Parts: sequence; structure tokens; C-alpha cells
Amino acid sequence: MALHSLIEGPDKRSLTVVLGNGLVKTLTDDHPGFEDILTALGDGSSDNKIEGLLDPANAIYGKVSRLSERVALIGGTLTFDGDPIDGPLADFIVNIVQSSDNKDSYQAYINFLEKLATNPSEESKGHLFKFMIAHGITVTKDGDIVLYKGVSNEGTSIHSGPGIVNGEPMNGHLPNEVGSTLEIPRSKVDTNRGVACSTGLHAGTHRYASSFAPRLLTVVINPRDVVSVPSDSNDEKVRVSRYTVLEIAPAVAYAEPVLGAEDDDDWEPDYEDDEDDYGYEDYDGFEDDDEPDEDEDDSDDEPDAVDDFEVRVANFTARIPSIIQDEKWTGTLALYISKKVTAANRDAAREAIRRGGYR
Repeated sequence: MALHSLIEGPDKRSLTVVLGNGLVKTLTDDHPGFEDILTALGDGSSDNKIEGLLDPANAIYGKVSRLSERVALIGGTLTFDGDPIDGPLADFIVNIVQSSDNKDSYQAYINFLEKLATNPSEESKGHLFKFMIAHGITVTKDGDIVLYKGVSNEGTSIHSGPGIVNGEPMNGHLPNEVGSTLEIPRSKVDTNRGVACSTGLHAGTHRYASSFAPRLLTVVINPRDVVSVPSDSNDEKVRVSRYTVLEIAPAVAYAEPVLGAEDDDDWEPDYEDDEDDYGYEDYDGFEDDDEPDEDEDDSDDEPDAVDDFEVRVANFTARIPSIIQDEKWTGTLALYISKKVTAANRDAAREAIRRGGYR
């Protein structure tokens, strides 16, 4: 938190501000953002916000950086529909906007903010981002949150009840097929976060969702549809009115803040001649002497897609023991996949981990 000293002179007021990064700034009340800086200091605002206000070019009367139709950054102040907003989410967005060169890394959270603003529950809005920060929850580039859902071996909900699946009303153990959207009326979802088990569609962290069901799915949820964040189970779940099933969940939770965050959607990491810190070659789904020649026309004998996927799963399965047993590697398998597996083969790698029961 910034330190400051205000001196009331006969003609002018003088303010000295000391930020946590060592920056010391003295200004007088003819500074265009003087009153806003005083207010921010009194409110205990973040150093990022105050540093932005200290720059006259970025003061509240200065340049507006438009981040979306509804969201703008004015100095170090985030505004929504022209009104300044504060709090952990605003500070988080200001920080990544000012520190990141990758638009995806902050645009996802601007999208999240705009969707969250449509949630009618002020209590839910207040608790949701705290839940996300506490558990390192990933978001999509569209601003939806990525969570996990435990289901039966048959892919149906553990608990029985009424619901709507892809627009069709049903009652019983609801099917959770990949790509399907499940919903119930928001009015039927318990809003009381002090009640542990109650009505509503549930999703949670990878650890929580995998603890009581044999099969795990990844689901995406519009923050608008989060009704409550129950305080039981270490605050690891949410009750919602709607979610969409993304996939059969990987063996470990997504670790990246934004799923697939890239400025260029066609960008692929270049792994050629990459000497990593652990001495491993990069996994590309093929044995060294089985990798096809790029110039070779193999259209006549191209393997079936399922069989090819199974081969890639088997290849990675064989690599897992050496990865986890080598003392040079201290990261998780999820980190290994993120750093060292090409995007085309990540699904096969995650499936190999899931089948082997690894974490």
C-alpha cells in the first residue's frame, strides 16, 4: 500500500507519495489528478491505480484507453459504462493490462467482467472472483469460467432431478454429453451459500469434482449463471443455473489463466532444436524413426483417425514413467504437456495421463 504525506501550505497543498516499487513523487494541487489521487490514497487503492493517476497524461481528465465498448482505463482507474470501479477484479485487470503485451491475456477478463455485470446477484458477483483467485480458475477467451463436473460412468448426473438438456425438458439422471448445454430455472437454484448441499447444477475445482464421481468432465460457465458459491467443501464448488460440457476432463486441471490465450489463433510454439531445462526432447506423438516425411504423399495409406489417436496415446503412455521418475523434472505432468507437447498431441497426452491414473 502506498504511503503519502500531505502538507497544507499558505497558497498550495503539496502531496508526496511513496509506492511499493520505490517510486517517490511529489506534486501540488495544480496537478490535474490531485483530488483523485487523494481519494485513491484514502480508499487504499492499489499502487498500479495510484501510479497511473500520478502521470498527468493519464490523469482522470486525460487520455482514455478504450478496452471495449463498455470498459475503459483512465490512468490507473478502470471504468465500466463510464463509472469508476474498484476492488480485486478491477485491480487484477488493471495490472494485466499494464503489464502484458498479449491482448488475449486481459481481453478474456474484460469479457468476464462484462458478463459478470449481467449477473443479478450482487452476493454471487462478490464471491465468484474470490473463488477463482483462491483456486486458480481458468477462463476462456470469451470470458466464461472453466470448471469440472463429476458424473457417473454412463455420463449422467450423479443426482436425479428435473432439468433441460439442449432445450429438451427431462427428469432423472441427466445426460452430460460433450457439447450439450444443461440448465434449470435460476429461481430453483439455492442462493444461500451457507447451505452445503441443495438444489442447483453443481461444478467445482478439479480436485473437488473428481473426489466423488467416477468420470470427470470439463464444463464452461457464463459468470452470469453462477447463483451462489457455497462455503462448504473449502469453497471449491459453485451452484449454477446453466453450463455447457466442453470435454472429458484432462487428468490434471488446466493451469493457464486463459485457455488458449494467443494473439494469433494460428500460432504454434516452435519446438525445433529446443533445449529445455530438463534435458528432454519434445514429444511430437511419433517415435524418432517413425515420423513421416513432410514431402511424402501418404494419402492412400493414412491411418484411421481413431487408430492414430490410440497410437499417440500409447506413445505418450510409454514416456510417462521416465518423465515422472527423472530427478531433472520437478514440474507436474500438466506443466510438461503445456511446455513440451505440441498442440496437436495434447489431447492424446492428457488421455494417456487419465488412463494411467496419474495426476
